[in-house]
Amino acid sequence: MALNWDQIAIRLSSCGTDGKYLSAITGDESEGDLRALVVRLAQACPICQEHFGCPFCALRHLYHATLQTWLNGMSRTALLGLFELECEARNRAWETKVNP
Repeated sequence: MALNWDQIAIRLSSCGTDGKYLSAITGDESEGDLRALVVRLAQACPICQEHFGCPFCALRHLYHATLQTWLNGMSRTALLGLFELECEARNRAWETKVNP
């Protein structure tokens, strides 16, 4: 599956029926797609200034080779966990803005 960055950006800014932000991924992505997306979001997360605790914001300080080596050692479950943490951080940031 080729990643469609426009669709990912839409998912990052969209909410589900429960009012919570959607995950950046659908779950159908390959491990290679997930790794590529982590690298892309770590380099240029469009909302990294918006939410504390985003794992991608912390990863942006790593050298590309270091990040790639680290990601290559991660299982699919661990990669999915990064996206779950990011989505939780995005939702916490929104709740903080709404209910300070």
